[in-house]
Amino acid sequence: ELSDLNNVIDHFTQRRDAVASSLSLHTASISPIRVLPQELLTTIFYYASFDVTDSLDCKSGSPWVLGRVCGLWRDILLSTPLLWSTVVLDLHYN
Repeated sequence: ELSDLNNVIDHFTQRRDAVASSLSLHTASISPIRVLPQELLTTIFYYASFDVTDSLDCKSGSPWVLGRVCGLWRDILLSTPLLWSTVVLDLHYN
């Protein structure tokens, strides 16, 4: 009987660990940023693009960097012409 109880405990311990692992993998999908409306994210991205010194700089240009955060953000950025309607070039060479 004690052996049966230990087996039950082991079974539920494994299930608990599997659920905890699954929860940690899916925590990002329930993040508050995921529930923001697309229009609000677009507005945030628009204002973030004001700080761009060279919009063709793929390493630090705002739309490029924001587009690497996740697929949702990349889709929003690529489908919003307003975010790509202004080109800022740094023509000062040192």
